[in-house]
Amino acid sequence: MVGDSIELDIEPALKLGMQAILITKKDIKNDLRYKKINKIEELKEIL
Repeated sequence: MVGDSIELDIEPALKLGMQAILITKKDIKNDLRYKKINKIEELKEIL
């Protein structure tokens, strides 16, 4: 799951057992349960 909201995208995906990637430019402390990227172009490096 790739999403921009921890509450609406990331947490539900993690609860379902999915891998999750947060895309945000905000300075959010990274949680080890999911990856964080700043722009969509970084996604292909992960995949």
